[in-house]
Amino acid sequence: MQTLEHRALGCRVFVGIDDDGPRGRALLAEIPELLGHHEARASRFLPESELSRLNARAGHPTAVSRELCSDVAAALAAAEWTGGLVTPTVLPALERAGYTQSFGGGPAAAAGTPALPAPDHRGVELDLLHCRVRLPEAVRLDLAGTLKGRIADQLAARLGAHAPCLVDAGGDIRVSGPRADGSAWGVGISDPSRPDDALCQIDLRRGAVATSGRDHRRWKTGDRWHHHLIDPRTGEPAVTDVLTATVAAPSAACADVAAKVVLLLGCSAGLDWAELQGLEALVVCADGECVTTSGFEATW
Repeated sequence: MQTLEHRALGCRVFVGIDDDGPRGRALLAEIPELLGHHEARASRFLPESELSRLNARAGHPTAVSRELCSDVAAALAAAEWTGGLVTPTVLPALERAGYTQSFGGGPAAAAGTPALPAPDHRGVELDLLHCRVRLPEAVRLDLAGTLKGRIADQLAARLGAHAPCLVDAGGDIRVSGPRADGSAWGVGISDPSRPDDALCQIDLRRGAVATSGRDHRRWKTGDRWHHHLIDPRTGEPAVTDVLTATVAAPSAACADVAAKVVLLLGCSAGLDWAELQGLEALVVCADGECVTTSGFEATW
């Protein structure tokens, strides 16, 4: 087993490939540059990124790269699937809440102007054939709600073509399949009350698992805590009885979005939604109670 850790997109990326040879080492060595390309394209924190340039041209049709066009299409598809609960149009709300810079570069700012609901994602015009995007006036996009899961899936496909692998992009975990000996990958789900300890372990042979939580990426303004998971219905950090939500799904992109939905909806409605989607989930509530969907399996 060879591994690599790299910080990108405001999170820690861990990759393990079940191969000890030079080809596996060469594939791992390519990852920092690949992540750098993703960041240069889609980070809202880089003024020179392609996404920032698109946001600066709200109101005007803008030609974008095929890669960014695909990123935007995936974000809009997630918004459609979730009824707008996970939408890329939350950027102004994030900034009003004080999340104006990457947590890797320092603390968030104090909260700004009063909250407003996020704009409807259906106002974004996307021309997939010609790779053109038109954002309505005053609408700007944040792709973080879907980007990390997509990157985990892409890296797992790239490395998995050579040898079994696991990719963890800030809690969005994708495996290419079983390990070389046929065994499962043991994925520990952190206990939010004791982050260095595992609440349970999932034996993952295929697909993905993602955790979303309001226990990280948070900041205090006066006597009030804020966090980065915005409820687009209010434009404010979500008020929910869920502290963390973990979802197992066929892809990291799906698991990432679904975990956010479960958290935003709250424990009861969120787990019901996951069941309707055919997904399995584990919720840690604010009072410490753990609740799962009926088919969730883990090693406790």
